Amino acid sequence: MDVEVALSRYQKARNIPEEPGVYGPMTRAALRSETESTDRNSHRYGDSDQYGDSYR
Repeated sequence: MDVEVALSRYQKARNIPEEPGVYGPMTRAALRSETESTDRNSHRYGDSDQYGDSYR
């Protein structure tokens, strides 16, 4: 599956009224709201700790 098809399916599943397969502002906002952590102590891949040391 290519990215355009995946985006189209994601947009359709969430009723995002944006051009299918295009990563526009509404799609970006929806994806970010689902993937951003609200816990300040949780880290994502490639982040740094409080001392600036990277970890993976």
